[in-house]
Amino acid sequence: IASGELEVPAGVSYRFAGSYESQLRSEARLRVLIPLALALVFLLLFLQFRRVGTTLIIYSGVAVAVAGGFILLWLYGQPWFLDFDLLGTSMRDLFQVGTVNVSMAVWVGVIALIGVATADGVVISTYLKQKFEGAPAPDVESVRERVLEAGMRRVRPCLMTTATTILALIPVITSQGRGSDVMVPMALPSVGGMMFELVTLFVVPVLYCWVEEVRTRRHTTKGTDATFVERLSIVFPPLARLRRVEPYRSAAGRAPDRPERTEAPETSAESPTPDQEEET
Repeated sequence: IASGELEVPAGVSYRFAGSYESQLRSEARLRVLIPLALALVFLLLFLQFRRVGTTLIIYSGVAVAVAGGFILLWLYGQPWFLDFDLLGTSMRDLFQVGTVNVSMAVWVGVIALIGVATADGVVISTYLKQKFEGAPAPDVESVRERVLEAGMRRVRPCLMTTATTILALIPVITSQGRGSDVMVPMALPSVGGMMFELVTLFVVPVLYCWVEEVRTRRHTTKGTDATFVERLSIVFPPLARLRRVEPYRSAAGRAPDRPERTEAPETSAESPTPDQEEET
């Protein structure tokens, strides 16, 4: 043992047991459950919207929410977080602020967060899908107007969904007594994730607007003799400044030939004028 190696006599075997054995077994299950949960959420979103692009846009809310959950866990370990009193009650004591280790309870909370992280994105994208399927946008300005309208009309439902979820978890993160050491780390990722999920109120409309603008530009330039830079500027609008200024194109797809300049022949000074010809 002093050399760092455990030597046992022949015929004696050993294995890890107890809580460490349970942790290893649970980690092995999580390696399957977390990817399975992500795949199921993606599949359900795809069955609803029937577009990979729209599904990925909504799926961005999962990354934002999971990041928000771990940010809240980090904040719980900071000595200045919630370090104030309200009505004579210490907020650090009320919410049991302290260092939270990444345990099985935390990962279970992350799995639960994955299922609810796409709620706001689904609400906004469903309205946008109805707006664009009814009548395709004729130009880019119309696309932006519809996206702004959808964002303004769906802010209140998204805020209500997030607020009800957070309010329902407040009794859990403030609970004390038996079982609170497991329930609090399980609820913290969901609370932090739902708080940061409000960012999707801006991320989802912006990404959806970008995709629809690309589709609209591609539709308007379809069938024209566009250069490579012109087609690339459909996806990346800043490249439009690189397009070369060319003369207007004819129906055949090429610039029309300019007519040749013809100069009038110079009149000789010795040639007779019409009056002189009549006199002769």
